[in-house]
Amino acid sequence: VGSWYAHHEQHEWELTLLGRGDGRAKIFSHHPGNPGYYQIHNQWTGDSYCNCSTHFCTASTAISMYDIKDEIYVPPVGHTPPEEAFSPKYPGINADIPLSLFDETLLLKNHIFLRYDRLYVMVWFSNGYHFVTEGESAGYEALSDGWKHCFICHVDYTKNYASLQEFAAAMQEHPIAFDPETMTVQFMDIKMDYRHRFVKGELQRFPYRLFDSPWMQAEYGMGIYRVSDGGSTAVYDFNQGEIYVDGREVE
Repeated sequence: VGSWYAHHEQHEWELTLLGRGDGRAKIFSHHPGNPGYYQIHNQWTGDSYCNCSTHFCTASTAISMYDIKDEIYVPPVGHTPPEEAFSPKYPGINADIPLSLFDETLLLKNHIFLRYDRLYVMVWFSNGYHFVTEGESAGYEALSDGWKHCFICHVDYTKNYASLQEFAAAMQEHPIAFDPETMTVQFMDIKMDYRHRFVKGELQRFPYRLFDSPWMQAEYGMGIYRVSDGGSTAVYDFNQGEIYVDGREVE
C-alpha cells in the first residue's frame, strides 16, 4: 500500500464460498482504474496505477478503504509505465457479488445481506451501491460512486441466528464509523486507518505468518512450507530445494 506495484490481475482480498463446486461464489471489492482502457488495467484487473487502497482482514471481517486521487502518476526511478498509467482515474469502486448464486438476499441502501448454505454474509458500501443491469456483468457487478470509500464484508454462521432478517438486524446494531476526511473506520472490534490496524485496541504488527491454516504453515520470508492433509505432512524447503514427507526426503 502506498508504493508502486503491478496492480493488475490480482485482488487484495476475496471471500470464496466453497461447497458447491461452481467456483463462482465469491465476493471482492476493487478499484477499476480506468474502465475505458481495456488492455492491462481495466474493469476487474487493476487500478490504473492509482495505488489508492488499503485493506485488512480478520477471520470473519474484511475492510477496504479507497482514497482515489486523480493525480499525475510519478513512476519509480527506472520504470517506464504504459501511457495508460497517466490516464484519468475512475471515480468509484466496483464489487463482484453474484446475487443469483446465493440462497437468500436482502438489499438495503448501504447494506447487502446474503445466505450461502450455512453462512450469512454482510456487505456494506459507505457510499451506497447499484447493480449493473445490462451487459455481461449484469446481476453481479455492484458500482459505488465517489472518490473516497469504505467497503466491509463480514461473515457468520447461520446457526447463530434464526433467520437472515435477524442476522441483518443484529449487524445493523453495530455502528460503522467511517470518516472520509481522515480515512479512518471502526467496525465491531476493528479500527484502522491507512497505516495502522487495531483489533480490540491492540495494534496489529506485520508481517503476519505467510500461511497459517489447518493445511499449511509458513513463516514470512523463511522459505519453508509445511503442508498436511490431517495424516501425512510434507515439508517444502525452497532454500535447499528439498521435499520431505513424514520425515523422509523425496527425490
